[in-house]
Amino acid sequence: MQEVKKTVGEYEAELSGKQEARERRIRRDRRRRALFAGLVFMICIPIVICMYLIIRVNAIDDRLDKLSNSLNIEAELDNPDTAAYAAETGKSDVDSPQPEKSTGADIVYLALSKESKDIRAEKQAGSDEEMAAEDVTTEEVTTEATTAETSGNYVPNGKKVYLTFDDGPSENTDDILDILKKNNVKATFFVVYNDDKSMVPYYNRIVDEGHTIGLHSYSHVYETVYASEKAFEEDVTKIHDYVQSVTGVDAKIYRFPGGSSNEVSENVDTNRMIEYLTREGYTYYDWNAESGDAEDEGLTPDQLNDNVMGYVRANEGDSVVLMHDFKNGVATARALQSLIDTLKAEGYELCPIDENTDPCQHVTIE
Repeated sequence: MQEVKKTVGEYEAELSGKQEARERRIRRDRRRRALFAGLVFMICIPIVICMYLIIRVNAIDDRLDKLSNSLNIEAELDNPDTAAYAAETGKSDVDSPQPEKSTGADIVYLALSKESKDIRAEKQAGSDEEMAAEDVTTEEVTTEATTAETSGNYVPNGKKVYLTFDDGPSENTDDILDILKKNNVKATFFVVYNDDKSMVPYYNRIVDEGHTIGLHSYSHVYETVYASEKAFEEDVTKIHDYVQSVTGVDAKIYRFPGGSSNEVSENVDTNRMIEYLTREGYTYYDWNAESGDAEDEGLTPDQLNDNVMGYVRANEGDSVVLMHDFKNGVATARALQSLIDTLKAEGYELCPIDENTDPCQHVTIE
């Protein structure tokens, strides 16, 4: 009997030892897992920080590029040699803008081209007309300024700004129109066909509230619009007839998808398209200022407005501003109030495009 009890005691001791060993293993495994999780966490933190810094650096690089463009524009416009070259040759050595995108070089090109035309016109007019053009009295200037439309402390400085919106109507059209109405500002909308029936009332609201409605193609699909000369003409006709059927307006202003200087209409001669538009009574408009909202949908409202004002301030004459009224353009709508405030504070006159507007065109034919 003594011997049996001893055996049971040994068995219990053995079980107790195994239990302790198991608990030690569990604690050890927990420590290992906690250590591993800590290491992973410590590794992930630097990676996340690096990714964030890379994104910020890229954003800063983009901003620096845009600021550099603005500075280059001012330098080019102030360079008499460049202006003289443009005046003598009637052209600029600046490249044309990319599709749906313009750069600081576009403004130099447009400004110098305009200056070249002005110089040639002055030579043809003769010295007598030059003297008459310069003989403007202070009283005449004052009278002209007081008869111009004003809003608040806004005093026109002789420069006009045309706010234009491409690709609409969209979910943001209502907000854009609300802000324009609140500020008594008229703009220009280059519209496309939208198969969402809920968008139809916006075509009419654009017209009813005194804005200019223009055409920006029926499909806005480059491969379709520019498939051939016939395809282009049919697209223009379709969007014209659709807008007229909805609004009753015989819209005769047009903006090429990608602009007249685009590089995607390889199947159609640009001159032939321009000839067709002219023959059918259309006037086409490009731009010499832009917000960049279609190039980078991540830009903030402040960044969009900085882009616009950089171009507008660098332009010697009037500015046609390219913006977009599309589904992802929430920032554009949010930026609009501040942009209008800035333009008015700096003395610009905000106007819609009409038959008296001097066309801003990247490509022209004689």
